[in-house]
Amino acid sequence: MKKILITVMFILLLSSCREVLPTVSDMTVPTNLHVQNDTLLFDEVEGALFYTVKINTNTVDIITNNYNLGNLPNNQSYQIYVKSNSGEDSSEYSVPFNYEKYTSSGITIDSTFNMNSEFDLIVSFQDLEVHSLKIGNSSLLYSFTNGELIISGEYLKTKTNDITLNVYTSEGITILNIAFEDTEKPYLKGQSELTFLTSSLDDITVEFELCGGSFISLSGFDITLEDYSVENGVLTINNSYITDVLDNLVEETFMLGYYLENDGIITIGYLFITRV
Repeated sequence: MKKILITVMFILLLSSCREVLPTVSDMTVPTNLHVQNDTLLFDEVEGALFYTVKINTNTVDIITNNYNLGNLPNNQSYQIYVKSNSGEDSSEYSVPFNYEKYTSSGITIDSTFNMNSEFDLIVSFQDLEVHSLKIGNSSLLYSFTNGELIISGEYLKTKTNDITLNVYTSEGITILNIAFEDTEKPYLKGQSELTFLTSSLDDITVEFELCGGSFISLSGFDITLEDYSVENGVLTINNSYITDVLDNLVEETFMLGYYLENDGIITIGYLFITRV
């Protein structure tokens, strides 16, 4: 009796130590995922009774190798996966297929970049959320902060001709035309949108690249020469002036125009000062 008991325990011990091998599926992973006319297509898998389509985190089972994507909300990107099923067995999911379902926003933005600039290009997209940026089918590195699209100046300097970018936004594809200038025209360094802390006692300063030219003047909201100063391309706007203007406004933002000159060419730009 003891021998039988010992033998049974030995067999159980061997069973518990046996490595459990992962199950290998006999089903083939679907391939050749592509979209035509808002319809997902892929190659049929031999022996498949149905397929599972995974769109981001949602799944649906279908019996054919096509699926209508027309009901997906516009102006979004989707990661699509497909696996085949035989009833008792399933394949792994396919590699993700990136589907960008965007319409045209009908918006075109024109911008200019000075090839002599030391800074990135900043384009205002205040009412739109930027999802991605492309030239042709190639994605570009960019950043999008507080309604402003920022494109690398170093990248733009590699271009020899004006370019058109497709900006994928919350309202659809927006066209951004960038024209290049290679002149010594004065320009503002940094952003034109400035913030002013109500509790601050500091003046606001902005810097210009004058390219050997000069800062002519500021205009708007009764500003005078006593309200600002310019030295070596740095404009300082007095705290007392800004406070007085904002205290007499219902809005939280006001605009000042600036005038720069070089070699007889006048450059006009604007500063937007917002109370926070």
